[in-house]
Amino acid sequence: MEKEVLLSISGTHMSDAYQSGADNIEVITPGNYFFKNGKHYVLYDEPEEGSGRVTRNTLTFTDDYLSLTKHGTENSRMIVESLKRNVSDYYTPAGSLHVEMAGEDVAVSEEEGRIHVDCAYGLSINYQQVARCSLKIDICAKEEMSLI
Repeated sequence: MEKEVLLSISGTHMSDAYQSGADNIEVITPGNYFFKNGKHYVLYDEPEEGSGRVTRNTLTFTDDYLSLTKHGTENSRMIVESLKRNVSDYYTPAGSLHVEMAGEDVAVSEEEGRIHVDCAYGLSINYQQVARCSLKIDICAKEEMSLI
């Protein structure tokens, strides 16, 4: 069964290279949620700044695994697993980047009409450690609208 949801993603990237503090992101967007074969899925669109194009995103997760697949101008699949390293390529119009996610923790909690996902990981690009990152994801059924 697919449900309409409101998705809130907030992340912090602590830069290793520049020691300049943290970069924070926050996205709140509608999406569609379903659960299949033991995995949670959230499908949502993300507008690309200045271009009018849209990146289609698929968020997949279990109790110790999180995957974000992006299809648009930039294409990627980033995977965070508790205590595992995952490597992928991040494709951009200017070329591809070798990305490694060193998973520290993925935690999922569920309550009536809501799901919370927290994860922490190290990020390396082209074989250089660039940041320590954390993500907080809140998924709320649209009828619960008290997400924020």
